[in-house]
Amino acid sequence: MINNDYELPLGTYEFIEFLHEQYPSRCLRLDEDITAHHRYAAIREFIDELKIIKSEHEEGYDDSGDD
Repeated sequence: MINNDYELPLGTYEFIEFLHEQYPSRCLRLDEDITAHHRYAAIREFIDELKIIKSEHEEGYDDSGDD
């Protein structure tokens, strides 16, 4: 699962990239249990959402509704 030969990143952006690298997008493997894959896919979806939030933050996205 996770490669244990790593140094834990200190910053939020670096941690998101760390998760992205540790849990790459992938298809269901032939020998994989469907429940296990659904759990993996949920983790991956969460990471994708974090990447969107990171990108919006870097671009200065403001969701407050104030103009």
